[in-house]
Amino acid sequence: MATANPSLFIFHYSLKYILSALCAVAIAVLSLFPVKELHLEDMTLSDKWAHFIMYGGFMATILFDRMYRQRNFRMPIPILLFPIAYGGLMELLQAYCTNGNRSGDWLDFAANSIGAFLVYTTALIIKSNYHKP
Repeated sequence: MATANPSLFIFHYSLKYILSALCAVAIAVLSLFPVKELHLEDMTLSDKWAHFIMYGGFMATILFDRMYRQRNFRMPIPILLFPIAYGGLMELLQAYCTNGNRSGDWLDFAANSIGAFLVYTTALIIKSNYHKP
């Protein structure tokens, strides 16, 4: 039994779910771009709304890609966990890999998670009401 190449696996799913992959790249660029060039130093809690909307949109994009690609559309829990884990990764990268230009924040991670969770649960409710036997 041959082992699968992880980069081919990622490439395959990136092409299969191209909108989600593009959204993930856009989030990475926005998350890791230096704050001084964005002029966001004066923002307090208003940036939490941006995190909420960004990761809610990311979840919606993932669900749309999945719905478009699958005839029997299912929504397992890992679909919800991916944007939450990705948000955590972005916060860790901000904290430890941006040379002090960005900082990781637990409240940002919470806003990311809440945005993804609300879109996921809304989609579950819509799906359960739409696909009644």
